[in-house]
Amino acid sequence: ISRVEKNNLSAYPAYGLNCPSESALAVQHNDGNMTLQMEVVGVETIHQDKADLTIISLKDKKYPFYVKVCYKAYQDADIIETWTEISHKEKKTVTLNKFASAYMPIRKGNVWLSSLYGSWANEGRVMQEPLEPGMKIIKNKDGVRNSHTAHAEVMFSLDGKPLENAGN
Repeated sequence: ISRVEKNNLSAYPAYGLNCPSESALAVQHNDGNMTLQMEVVGVETIHQDKADLTIISLKDKKYPFYVKVCYKAYQDADIIETWTEISHKEKKTVTLNKFASAYMPIRKGNVWLSSLYGSWANEGRVMQEPLEPGMKIIKNKDGVRNSHTAHAEVMFSLDGKPLENAGN
């Protein structure tokens, strides 16, 4: 999660020519080039039963390299699920050096971040803190296995410290 300058509006910045801040994606093409210049080639919204799925399709300007940034907003809850899908049609191997499952720039004032932490018999502890300029990284390093002790979920309060029954 990055507090970024207003002039950097990328929702999923890639390492390359136009990435003045932290990147969410870095690759090396088979020819040795490490630059990506992703541009939006489509936006699609699919209305599902209880959610709206918005897919932003990106393509590199030179290489057949693609990223889909997906946002699923649930209608009956204040939850937005986000993930990325990365693919390519290059003839040879592309090495992924860095790829974030999500990247969320926050460009608003008094934002607080709530997350869970803990260990055996003490899991699910709540951490609440103001989101300061810079980066906050919350990871689960359990691989494909979810864990009760390492949570990657977060909640944002957009108008100050979170309250039990009020707030955005």
